[in-house]
Amino acid sequence: MTVQKLYVVDNEAVVIEPLADGQIIVYRFELEQFKFIDGMLVSMGFNLTWPYPINHYDEWFHSGTDFHKLAKFAGLSIPELEQAFCSPDILIRAKAYEIIGEYYGYINLDGYPDKFTIKQFKEWAKSYELQEIDFDSWIAR
Repeated sequence: MTVQKLYVVDNEAVVIEPLADGQIIVYRFELEQFKFIDGMLVSMGFNLTWPYPINHYDEWFHSGTDFHKLAKFAGLSIPELEQAFCSPDILIRAKAYEIIGEYYGYINLDGYPDKFTIKQFKEWAKSYELQEIDFDSWIAR
Protein backbone atom coordinates (compact mmCIF):
# COMPACT_ATOMS: atom_id res chain seq x y z
CA MET A 1 0.00 0.00 0.00
CA THR A 2 1.24 3.48 -0.89
CA VAL A 3 1.82 5.91 1.95
CA GLN A 4 0.11 9.25 1.33
CA LYS A 5 0.63 12.30 3.47
CA LEU A 6 -1.58 15.39 3.49
CA TYR A 7 -0.23 18.79 4.50
CA VAL A 8 -2.06 22.10 4.78
CA VAL A 9 -0.33 25.13 3.27
CA ASP A 10 -2.35 28.34 3.45
CA ASN A 11 -5.80 27.39 2.07
CA GLU A 12 -4.49 24.47 0.05
CA ALA A 13 -3.92 20.79 0.67
CA VAL A 14 -0.77 19.12 -0.59
CA VAL A 15 -0.91 15.33 -0.78
CA ILE A 16 2.35 13.53 -1.37
CA GLU A 17 2.29 10.00 -2.74
CA PRO A 18 5.59 8.18 -3.26
CA LEU A 19 5.56 5.57 -6.01
CA ALA A 20 7.36 2.23 -6.05
CA ASP A 21 9.56 3.43 -8.96
CA GLY A 22 11.04 6.21 -6.80
CA GLN A 23 8.98 9.02 -8.28
CA ILE A 24 6.56 11.15 -6.30
CA ILE A 25 3.09 12.35 -7.21
CA VAL A 26 1.88 15.59 -5.65
CA TYR A 27 -1.80 16.47 -5.59
CA ARG A 28 -2.79 20.05 -4.71
CA PHE A 29 -6.29 21.37 -4.18
CA GLU A 30 -8.09 24.20 -2.46
CA LEU A 31 -9.72 23.46 0.89
CA GLU A 32 -12.87 25.33 -0.04
CA GLN A 33 -15.37 26.08 2.70
CA PHE A 34 -19.01 25.45 1.85
CA LYS A 35 -22.35 26.38 3.31
CA PHE A 36 -25.42 24.22 3.76
CA ILE A 37 -28.66 25.54 2.27
CA ASP A 38 -31.89 23.59 1.75
CA GLY A 39 -30.09 20.25 2.07
CA MET A 40 -27.41 21.23 -0.44
CA LEU A 41 -23.68 21.75 0.10
CA VAL A 42 -22.88 24.85 -1.95
CA SER A 43 -20.10 27.38 -2.45
CA MET A 44 -19.85 30.16 0.13
CA GLY A 45 -20.53 32.64 -2.68
CA PHE A 46 -23.81 31.02 -3.68
CA ASN A 47 -27.01 33.02 -3.39
CA LEU A 48 -30.55 32.26 -4.42
CA THR A 49 -30.44 34.75 -7.31
CA TRP A 50 -28.18 32.44 -9.33
CA PRO A 51 -29.89 31.30 -12.55
CA TYR A 52 -30.42 27.59 -11.88
CA PRO A 53 -32.21 25.73 -9.09
CA ILE A 54 -30.02 25.19 -6.02
CA ASN A 55 -29.62 21.47 -6.67
CA HIS A 56 -27.49 22.35 -9.74
CA TYR A 57 -24.90 23.86 -7.38
CA ASP A 58 -24.71 20.99 -4.89
CA GLU A 59 -21.11 19.71 -4.71
CA TRP A 60 -20.35 16.64 -6.83
CA PHE A 61 -19.41 14.49 -3.85
CA HIS A 62 -22.58 15.48 -1.99
CA SER A 63 -25.17 15.50 -4.76
CA GLY A 64 -25.03 11.79 -5.59
CA THR A 65 -26.47 8.94 -3.67
CA ASP A 66 -23.09 7.91 -2.24
CA PHE A 67 -22.59 10.65 0.38
CA HIS A 68 -23.94 8.35 3.08
CA LYS A 69 -21.34 5.76 2.01
CA LEU A 70 -18.63 8.41 2.25
CA ALA A 71 -19.76 9.31 5.79
CA LYS A 72 -19.90 5.66 6.79
CA PHE A 73 -16.42 5.08 5.34
CA ALA A 74 -15.17 7.90 7.61
CA GLY A 75 -17.06 6.65 10.66
CA LEU A 76 -19.13 9.84 10.75
CA SER A 77 -22.79 10.68 10.49
CA ILE A 78 -23.97 12.50 7.38
CA PRO A 79 -24.51 15.78 9.32
CA GLU A 80 -21.05 15.50 10.91
CA LEU A 81 -19.39 15.20 7.51
CA GLU A 82 -21.50 18.01 6.04
CA GLN A 83 -20.54 20.22 8.98
CA ALA A 84 -16.86 19.42 8.43
CA PHE A 85 -17.04 20.86 4.90
CA CYS A 86 -18.73 23.98 6.31
CA SER A 87 -16.27 24.45 9.16
CA PRO A 88 -14.27 27.68 9.38
CA ASP A 89 -11.45 25.54 10.81
CA ILE A 90 -9.20 24.64 7.89
CA LEU A 91 -7.86 21.53 9.63
CA ILE A 92 -11.38 20.12 9.99
CA ARG A 93 -12.03 20.84 6.31
CA ALA A 94 -8.70 19.23 5.41
CA LYS A 95 -9.80 16.03 7.15
CA ALA A 96 -13.08 16.11 5.20
CA TYR A 97 -11.22 16.47 1.91
CA GLU A 98 -8.84 13.71 2.96
CA ILE A 99 -11.88 11.45 3.32
CA ILE A 100 -12.86 12.26 -0.28
CA GLY A 101 -9.33 11.56 -1.46
CA GLU A 102 -9.13 8.25 0.35
CA TYR A 103 -12.57 7.14 -0.84
CA TYR A 104 -12.65 8.38 -4.45
CA GLY A 105 -8.92 8.89 -5.07
CA TYR A 106 -7.00 12.17 -4.95
CA ILE A 107 -7.12 12.37 -8.74
CA ASN A 108 -10.73 13.51 -8.28
CA LEU A 109 -9.49 16.54 -6.33
CA ASP A 110 -6.54 17.36 -8.62
CA GLY A 111 -6.95 16.03 -12.13
CA TYR A 112 -3.45 17.14 -13.14
CA PRO A 113 -1.08 16.18 -10.32
CA ASP A 114 2.64 16.86 -10.56
CA LYS A 115 5.10 13.98 -10.89
CA PHE A 116 8.65 14.43 -9.63
CA THR A 117 11.87 12.55 -9.11
CA ILE A 118 13.04 12.71 -5.48
CA LYS A 119 15.60 15.40 -6.36
CA GLN A 120 12.99 17.50 -8.21
CA PHE A 121 10.53 17.00 -5.37
CA LYS A 122 12.95 18.21 -2.70
CA GLU A 123 13.55 21.39 -4.70
CA TRP A 124 9.82 21.89 -5.27
CA ALA A 125 9.05 21.27 -1.59
CA LYS A 126 11.16 24.29 -0.58
CA SER A 127 8.66 26.56 -2.33
CA TYR A 128 5.85 25.04 -0.26
CA GLU A 129 7.71 25.34 3.02
CA LEU A 130 7.76 21.56 3.33
CA GLN A 131 11.54 21.35 3.55
CA GLU A 132 11.50 20.62 7.29
CA ILE A 133 9.90 17.22 6.69
CA ASP A 134 12.24 14.22 6.74
CA PHE A 135 11.11 12.79 3.40
CA ASP A 136 13.84 10.16 3.28
CA SER A 137 12.29 8.41 6.26
CA TRP A 138 9.12 7.49 4.37
CA ILE A 139 9.69 7.93 0.61
CA ALA A 140 10.07 4.63 -1.25
CA ARG A 141 13.53 4.30 -2.75
